[in-house]
Order: sequence, then structure tokens, then C-alpha cells
Amino acid sequence: RNDVEGYEEEFEFIETAFNELKSIINVGINIDANKELAIFSKKFISLFEAANELYTEKKKQKSYLDFEDLLLFARKILQKENVQQSLSEKLKYIMIDEYQDTNEIQYEIVMPLLDDLRKGNLFVVGDEKQSIYSFREAELELFERTRDKIKENGTNGLILSLPHSFRMYPGLVLFVNKLFQRLFQNANKDFNEVDYSNLVCTKNDSELGKVGLLISEKENQISEATLVVKKIIELNQLEKHKFNDFAILCRKRNAFVDLENELVKNKIPYTIVGGKGFYQQQIIYDIYNYLSFITNQKDDAALLGILRAPFFNLSDLELYEISKEDCETFFEKLVNLSNKKNKLESIVEALQKNISIAKSSSLPNLIRKILVESGYWALIAHKNNSEQELANIEKLLGIAREFSSKPFS
Repeated sequence: RNDVEGYEEEFEFIETAFNELKSIINVGINIDANKELAIFSKKFISLFEAANELYTEKKKQKSYLDFEDLLLFARKILQKENVQQSLSEKLKYIMIDEYQDTNEIQYEIVMPLLDDLRKGNLFVVGDEKQSIYSFREAELELFERTRDKIKENGTNGLILSLPHSFRMYPGLVLFVNKLFQRLFQNANKDFNEVDYSNLVCTKNDSELGKVGLLISEKENQISEATLVVKKIIELNQLEKHKFNDFAILCRKRNAFVDLENELVKNKIPYTIVGGKGFYQQQIIYDIYNYLSFITNQKDDAALLGILRAPFFNLSDLELYEISKEDCETFFEKLVNLSNKKNKLESIVEALQKNISIAKSSSLPNLIRKILVESGYWALIAHKNNSEQELANIEKLLGIAREFSSKPFS
């Protein structure tokens, strides 16, 4: 394409550099490493500038604005005195949450409306230790600058520190304070590091709580998921804790797969909250596709999804055969081919029947009917993790009942 002509050398260099980046990073700080990184940076900046120029031009052609544009144009508009005055009169107070994630542009948007904090009508909530948006230029220096300006306002400014923990038991608070006092030592402000402030426990000392460490010898090669599940079984058997007394917190979603496999293998019931997400479960996707198709028979993607799903279990080869029919939508192709194939005829009948019933049936009843008559529910009931899957179905039916009970507005 003409858009990328003239940058073949940069593309090739950057692709090679990315492949070798791990070895470059592992090299200690020395002249050769710095030279390689400097060359890489120069090439990368050159390519980025060209890509950004092309991206900007494409946005102009299509009259698009991205998130960064919204901020930049808002700042530009707020540089006009009449706009500042008009908005300042309308906005009696301004409240900002997660202030530690504020970047320079956002700061410059808000400050003109506050007369540089002299009006005393700003309320912010933030925690420096929770700053996680440095990748989009969030700066803790702005947090500190705002805090200092509020202090300078005297009676018009008030700083309220909230170190109290209403959730953690004394034993956990003691552990956290001892550990993180050491980890937060010698904070480097240049890297957005902050000093540690001790948590204050508000719970009664009658329940101390405790911290334990699960350690595996390297030669045993026992996975973290196995260790966790074994500990749960031990506490269940020896200390008579119920399985619903336990909660496993994961830093990343990729830990869920191993944990789920171990829980299923040991026949431990579980429910996932957050993480991959309820609406990302396969069965929820399948039901969503079915309802989407019933609502719009031209939704080819939804129809393909349910034809491959346990509702009908068509193979890729069968779907390909349907796709060759000379019709506009995939449903029309399916109907056309069903006149020649008995298997497809029963599928079309089931789909048309549910399309018709959907006009008069409640949403929960429709979902239940689809799952029962297609055999999907029976299939789920025989899976290893059937309890979790069935709980997901019941949760969806509950959401559907709640939705159906609400009046249209």
C-alpha cells in the first residue's frame, strides 16, 4: 500500500528488534546496550510519527475524534475566557474520584473552572499507592501539587487522611504494615514511588486473623493451583470449614484455568465473580447468540454461533455446505438447503417455532424452553463442572426475570 511505502527499512528493523528485545533488556547497562536502544528508539519514533500523521489524516477524512482528541479540544475550548466564565457559573462544585490517575491535560481542563483552586469548590478523592495509569501520562506530581495548593488555601482547604481499614483483621494489618514498610523504603519520586502510610485496624481484637504461606519445594513441581486446593481440602476436613467459607483472589485472569481444573478434579463447587466475567462464559455467549438471532434473523454471526453450539452441533463442513447456497442471509441459505436435507429441516422448524413464540412468551420462559428442548440443559448437567454451569444458567434466568419485571421507559 502507498500508505507504508518508504518505511520498509523501519518495519524490518523494528520487527527484528522486537524479536531480540528480551536479550537486549537482559544485557546490563553498558555503552553497547545503550547504543542499540538508541538506534531502536530513533527508528521507532520515525515510524510512529509517520503512523500518527496518517492516523490523524484518516480521522479528519471520516470526521472522527478519539479519546485523546476529546481532551485536547476540551482544553482548547476552555482557554476561552467566556467559556470558562459560563461553565464556572453553572458548576457550583466539582468532584473528582481516583485523582491519582489524573494527567496533565485533564488537570489543565479542570483548573480554569476552579480559578486555580482559589474558589474552594473542588472535592477530590485519591490514593497515591493506587496510581496505575502512568501509561497514559497520569502523574503523581499533579496529585501532590493539588494537595499542596489545597493546604495553602488555609481555612478554604482541608486534607482528610483515611488510613483506617474496616475490612482487615488485626493480624493481617500487622503483616501488611510490617511487609510494606520495608518494600516502600527509599521511595524514588522520579518513578512515581510513594512513601508507605500505615493502615489502622478498626476491627475488634477478639478476632485476630492470621497469615499463612504455602510453599512448595522446587523438586516437587507442585503448581500453585494444586497447593491452594489442597489447603482448602485440608481446612475443610480438619477444621470443618465449609467450601463456601473460602474465597480465592487472583491477580491475573490466566490463573483461573488451572484453579478451575483443580477445583473440578477435586469435586469442589465454586463460583467465579469478575475475572473472565459472567457474560464471557460460553453458555452465556450461546444463549445471547440465540436471542440475538430470534430478534434479528439477518444476524449471520449469531446464527452461525448457535448452529455450531450444542443447540444443533453442526460441523464446519455442514456450515460450509449451507454457505454455498445462493441466498442473501445465512438463514435464507439454511431454509433453502433444508428442503433437500431432513436434518436441517428439523433445525429450521425449531428456529421458526422459537421466533414465533418469542413474540408472546416471557424472556425467562423462552430461555428455559430453548435450553430444555435443544438438550443443552441435559448436556450441561452431565459435565464435570455441572454445578457451576447450572448456577450460571440460574443466574441468567434471574437476570432475565428481573429485566422482564421492569416497565419500559
